[in-house]
Amino acid sequence: MTGSVIYMFTSLLSATATGFYRHNKTTGLGDTTITTSNSLGNQDTTSWGGTMSLSWRILRGLLLDVSYTYTRQEASDTNQVGTSNGSFGTGNGSFGIGNNYTENRVKASLSLTF
Repeated sequence: MTGSVIYMFTSLLSATATGFYRHNKTTGLGDTTITTSNSLGNQDTTSWGGTMSLSWRILRGLLLDVSYTYTRQEASDTNQVGTSNGSFGTGNGSFGIGNNYTENRVKASLSLTF
């Protein structure tokens, strides 16, 4: 699901806000195997975020765009890609893919058209 709002402060200055939410759960169809006993059929991922941007037409043909984007992904997969025999820590066990992340991105661009 996505949504956006645009607001024109003046004919030269505008702001845009966008947001999104996405939830994915794999079906297991077309499943591939990481190891001989563990498969990718149990991934459950939720992503959400948004962007705030500001556009300023400085001169005719010269545009400045500045934006900030935030993205968060949380995954609850139970895949195991390997095992530890004690050499990775204090004991035996397994470790998973670890599909969670947060991303913060800032972008500025100056466009010249003639």
